[in-house]
Amino acid sequence: MKMRTLFFIAVAFALLPSCTQFSKEEEVKTRKTIIGETAFITVEEAGLVYDSRIDTGATTTSINAFDIQIKGGDKEKQKNINKLVTFKTRNRTGKVAVISTRIVNVVIVSNSQGREFRYVVDLTLNWKGSSRKVRVNLRNRQEMTYKLLIGRNWLSGKYLVDVSKKEHGEESENKVKHRETFPVKLQNYQNDLSGSFWDKSTSAIYPSSFTMIEVDGKQMFRLKFPGQTKAVDLELAKQSKKSIPVALAILTINGKQVKHPVQIMKHKMGTDLNIGSELKELTFKEQK
Repeated sequence: MKMRTLFFIAVAFALLPSCTQFSKEEEVKTRKTIIGETAFITVEEAGLVYDSRIDTGATTTSINAFDIQIKGGDKEKQKNINKLVTFKTRNRTGKVAVISTRIVNVVIVSNSQGREFRYVVDLTLNWKGSSRKVRVNLRNRQEMTYKLLIGRNWLSGKYLVDVSKKEHGEESENKVKHRETFPVKLQNYQNDLSGSFWDKSTSAIYPSSFTMIEVDGKQMFRLKFPGQTKAVDLELAKQSKKSIPVALAILTINGKQVKHPVQIMKHKMGTDLNIGSELKELTFKEQK
């Protein structure tokens, strides 16, 4: 009897460390950052800091947007998905920025004023050095206290809200990370592209799909973009490889037309062209 009791005690002690380790691992997996009822959050595409309201009752994040213009816009809002939209946004201190990006969805939102259609775009939100790209609906919030409303889609999986906490200070006191966006023209493409800078020397273009074709004995890339029925044919660049396809694109940026190599990369919503330092030097170089 004593031997059997000692056996069970030994087994129990053997299992105890693994159970403790399991509990610690679960704790690490579920650990979330605490955020208050309000927070200073940067929208990188605008380069503005917003005194934001954190709202666990809102499904989607919402930004103050006005003077909304859609390239080739249609009265039927659903037909504007994938088209380029340019809008102005203003934070509480009155600073204004312009954002150009693609419409990724149209949603119907019910509130005290009734039901309304809103366009949805992808934006990068930064809080205390941590960036997260989420879907944000566009709404004129000019008369509202908070110009950026943070919904559950930004909070999900990363943050817990403590309503007893608030961030204090001014929007202008916070450092701003700016990811500028602007329209870019691609020759033979019927709509403008959404362009943005990145920290690489090379540039990259993001079609929804592309194939290799032959035109008059010359190999070409045939690119298709969201919202466009006609494809665009681009020459192969000398540096093009099977693993890294590179095309020659004729682009008009900042009023200057250049022919420049661009890597063809997997499509991602919100950005059509990432402009590297070499292309930026050609198109944004100050005139002497």
